[in-house]
Amino acid sequence: MGRRAFAPLSFGSGPHVCIGAALTMMEAEIVFDKLMRRWPALALSEPRPRWNRNPVYRGLATLQLHVPASA
Repeated sequence: MGRRAFAPLSFGSGPHVCIGAALTMMEAEIVFDKLMRRWPALALSEPRPRWNRNPVYRGLATLQLHVPASA
């Protein structure tokens, strides 16, 4: 079973939705936009990012990126 696009599990749902979810999503959009404008060739260093194994706090354990030498 999959999940709908743009429906992060990390912010809950219904009456338990995180009050800061919208702000966090806007901040993330701004940060990733600025990163990609600054380093358009930014790429993952590993084929698959490593996720933590905690079922309560879903997220990346590490995210290694390759920044081009010309940056």
